[in-house]
Amino acid sequence: MGMNSMALNAYSSEKSQISKSIERLNNFKSDFRYLQEEITDREKASHEYLSELPPVMNEMFDKLDELVDQAEQRFKNKIF
Repeated sequence: MGMNSMALNAYSSEKSQISKSIERLNNFKSDFRYLQEEITDREKASHEYLSELPPVMNEMFDKLDELVDQAEQRFKNKIF
């Protein structure tokens, strides 16, 4: 009976380790799926930013050029 008990304990221990490994693997697959979804979302956002950013930057630079011209004009008016 002692040998059967040792074999049963070894079997139970191995079965427990396999179950834990399968659980960890399933958790990893779940986490990986969420990470992959986040990567996909960020990729979409990056493409949107790349299409929206240049026009916004151009508008900003145009406005800055306009403000510089206005400041130069005010400076010239004060001098003359």
